[in-house]
Amino acid sequence: MSNLEQESMNSKPGRTRSIDGLAGGKFVVLAVGIILLLTTIVYANSIHNDFTNWDDLSLVVENPAIRSLRTANLLDIFTPKAGKTYQPVRVLSYAIDYCFWRLNPLGYHLGNIAWHGFSAVILYLLLGNLLPQIRAESSLESNRIIALLASLLFAVHPVNVEAVTWISSRKYGLLAFFYFASFYFYVKHSEKGRYHRMYYTLSIVSYVLSLLSSPFSVTLPAILFLYDYCRIRDMNLYNIMKSRLLSYLPYIVLSISQFIILLNSFTTTPGPEPTIKSHAMDNIFYTCLTMLRVLYDYIRNLIFPFWLNNMYVDHTSTSLFEYKVLLSLIVFFLLIVMLFFQVRANNKVNLFCLGWFVLTWLPVSNLIPISTKMADRYLYLPAVGLFLLFSLSVYNTSHRWFSLKAKQFVTVPVIAFLVFSLSYLSIDRNRVWANSQTLWEDSLHKAPSYWVPHMNLGLTFAQQGKIEEAISYYRKALQLNRNSVHTHNNLGVALLERGQIGDAISHFVTALRLKSDYAETHNNLGVAMFRQGQFDRATAHYREALRLDPDFGKAHNNLGNVLVEKGQFDEAIFHYSMALKTKAHYPEAHNNLGVALAQQGKMNEAIVQFKEALRLKPDYTQASANLDLALSMVGQATEPPNSSSGPVR
Repeated sequence: MSNLEQESMNSKPGRTRSIDGLAGGKFVVLAVGIILLLTTIVYANSIHNDFTNWDDLSLVVENPAIRSLRTANLLDIFTPKAGKTYQPVRVLSYAIDYCFWRLNPLGYHLGNIAWHGFSAVILYLLLGNLLPQIRAESSLESNRIIALLASLLFAVHPVNVEAVTWISSRKYGLLAFFYFASFYFYVKHSEKGRYHRMYYTLSIVSYVLSLLSSPFSVTLPAILFLYDYCRIRDMNLYNIMKSRLLSYLPYIVLSISQFIILLNSFTTTPGPEPTIKSHAMDNIFYTCLTMLRVLYDYIRNLIFPFWLNNMYVDHTSTSLFEYKVLLSLIVFFLLIVMLFFQVRANNKVNLFCLGWFVLTWLPVSNLIPISTKMADRYLYLPAVGLFLLFSLSVYNTSHRWFSLKAKQFVTVPVIAFLVFSLSYLSIDRNRVWANSQTLWEDSLHKAPSYWVPHMNLGLTFAQQGKIEEAISYYRKALQLNRNSVHTHNNLGVALLERGQIGDAISHFVTALRLKSDYAETHNNLGVAMFRQGQFDRATAHYREALRLDPDFGKAHNNLGNVLVEKGQFDEAIFHYSMALKTKAHYPEAHNNLGVALAQQGKMNEAIVQFKEALRLKPDYTQASANLDLALSMVGQATEPPNSSSGPVR
């Protein structure tokens, strides 16, 4: 018999009863109902939150890829592109939302909440089936209680608010759902040491969808091996790998394929920051010290979630004797010793819990440096291991020390109070994400000496038209970090809006000195040159921006404006059309395209563009005036409408 079909005859996976076997499934239905109800209650106040200026604009509002569910667009979504992240299931989910909700953030929030709730449910089913396999001689009642508590913690803990309430974090809900589903079907497939073809197929399909949701799914093969090691009690690592290799092989191949795609997207792309980061101070030792400190902060936030922030200070630890680093090292060493003796005693439950945390945290551990060292959303998967460890500890302590009556009057109320308290904190945390201003004001309150919240709050005020407030925050950000390319660029835009073209150019030049291949600054410097009447220099900067980023919609639009001024209408129309192809919800480009078409006498086509500009932006006075003029001119030889300079950023 092949290895794929049967375990070693000596394996002892322990009891294999699971919650699926309950008569009538009453407890399962009740547990699922509680999980979904609490999830709905906790996140109900987030559904009226607005889009934020933290990735929501690029991923949803201005993303042309989500505007159609036609076959050609779906094929484009699922086609990997060099230099761009490959998460097509996330893009597809946004496209489905757009089909029903257009740009109403309500629908996107409902989607995030639904995926989170369904993830909590499938996690409960997973743990309910997994625990009997790894807990020797455990009761069905204990396993279902532990599974429910761990799933409720996942559902309501405020550390997960960022992954649910932030629209751009959709991928984490998708990742968790398909990751848990794949693991659940794998557990079902391996029950009683027999091969179940249907469950195995469902596990592989779910894993593919998980990988297409987020590259963090690559850890699943290691988790499956950890699970098998913990449930098969009389086989060593080598024999388990040998007996289960064929089962692991599809997962490993899929993970390697995703990793290759990921490497392709890790090319250095245009912009202020490279995709691949370097280690802290170019030394992996300092990165390790920093991540030990981050681990301390993660555990603190899980136990006392009062310091949550969407943007933590990017600080590098340089001393082994920094108290957070030292405490993390001591705890790490003690855990290793504890697990060593527990594994020798054939008790691998705690190993599974802590192994889950470590393995799922590895992709964001910065051993391979990424752009962010610490984020609440990075705990979305790893925290499950700690939630399970806590739930096991609570149950075992209660079962060992309390009578049945004491459990009813002490343990149950304490757990209820814990869940209620975490739910309250999550509801309160949702309010922080109401809009860009509340988000960055909270971040600034918690990290007043960090330049990023100052800069992003400035950007928020700039988007509200409050230029003076924006400039004030930008200047404060530059006091804290004089070499911020983002801040110099954004301050230049604000000064340009105030008419201080010379000062704006100075900041754009500084930004390009710090980062010469920053496409956005080239575009903005082109706008400044355009306003000074230096059309050739403006054209050069627009073309450089498009060389660096061929899909830069604003640069296409602005280059079109220069070409119209030069009378090159055919090329201008091409660039306006490219702007609309690469940037959705762009009324200015529709208006400018209408102007160029009108200049060529294509008045009916121009009218279509003016109407579309007004549909997207009903208070767009220039498009309204151009439409009125175009309508009055149909059939008449009169001067066409005039172009205006496009928007700047």
